[in-house]
Amino acid sequence: MAIKLFSNINNYLRYSTDDNPTTNQQYQEFVRNMHTIVTDVVNAVGFWQPNTAYSVGQVIRSDLMPANTIAKVTTAGTTANEEPAWTTANTTLTDGTVKYIMLAEAAEMATDEDAESGEDSTKPITSAVLKKMLAETYAKAKLDAHPVGSIYESTDSTSPATLFGGTWEEMEAGLVLVSQGTAKSGTVFTAGATGGEEKHQLTIGYTGGNNPHSNLQPVSACYMFKRTK
Repeated sequence: MAIKLFSNINNYLRYSTDDNPTTNQQYQEFVRNMHTIVTDVVNAVGFWQPNTAYSVGQVIRSDLMPANTIAKVTTAGTTANEEPAWTTANTTLTDGTVKYIMLAEAAEMATDEDAESGEDSTKPITSAVLKKMLAETYAKAKLDAHPVGSIYESTDSTSPATLFGGTWEEMEAGLVLVSQGTAKSGTVFTAGATGGEEKHQLTIGYTGGNNPHSNLQPVSACYMFKRTK
């Protein structure tokens, strides 16, 4: 919408005693010019008006609305005689036969701190802030999934400190894991304790003969780490 130029008021305030006084027609043209411009500005900006027909999708503004909010028409109709009591963002409102949804219109973008606190519902976040938040959330989720005391096993030698963060130590070679508690045999296994033997000298009394005998269960070796902090 093109806004007309204001007429020069000095051309329309010449009194009857002046040379070339302003005529009634000239004054009417000046008033018509002012009315047209004010109407165009109101329509262009979307200032609320009483007894006015609005269509779906129109955006309405008013200095009586809460800061950084606008009203978007969701149901077409005609406004009431008096301006409604505007509500906050993310609420609905009826004005005459018009229905609105109140939306946030922030001139100020959310900072990292705003995004992290999540308390301001009027400030949008940039893609850069969102990317940073997602990266930090993903990193924290990975670390939270492996609390202190967790054991990580892999056929890849990459330390979980690189993968998840935190402090990890590689576990002693040759150890296998068993669940803690008292076994059916009565043997007690205490969490964090070690036991057993990698090698054990067998005698004829153990084997019932002098044939070679192995007491090492089948294994598949991997890298094992324990998170310490």
